[in-house]
Amino acid sequence: MDTQLVQNVVSLIVFLALAIEDIFKKEISAVVLFVYLTVGIALGIYRDAAFEILIASIPGIMLLLIGLLTGEKIGYGDGLSILGLGVWLGIMPSAIALFCGMLLSSLMAVGYMTVCKIGKKEIDTKTRIPFIPFLFFGLVVSIVGI
Repeated sequence: MDTQLVQNVVSLIVFLALAIEDIFKKEISAVVLFVYLTVGIALGIYRDAAFEILIASIPGIMLLLIGLLTGEKIGYGDGLSILGLGVWLGIMPSAIALFCGMLLSSLMAVGYMTVCKIGKKEIDTKTRIPFIPFLFFGLVVSIVGI
């Protein structure tokens, strides 16, 4: 069986579950994320791909640092999710998923601000937009190659 196909399917299932949880709970399961990361690292070590894992972790590490520097305006779960994607799928698919996810969430934020302005409501800067659903759609784009 094609290992890349298995990695893609597992990643899609995990991120669909995390996206649903993020929408309804505004948080994601640390256990699911830990298992996803651990299995991905173990598989990478088994394949003797430690250097590739290190390189593929760069987008996730950068997002974790941004979360740290911004006082977790971007949550650590988001950074760990990108880290997991890098470990499972490699740097390009995770970077594409991150870019698409950020683009889509930015469009959602602009839409929210536009609706508030049109409705003459005050923009609540504390409103949190769950990121994992956008990351899931970015993952779909990355895998399908739309």
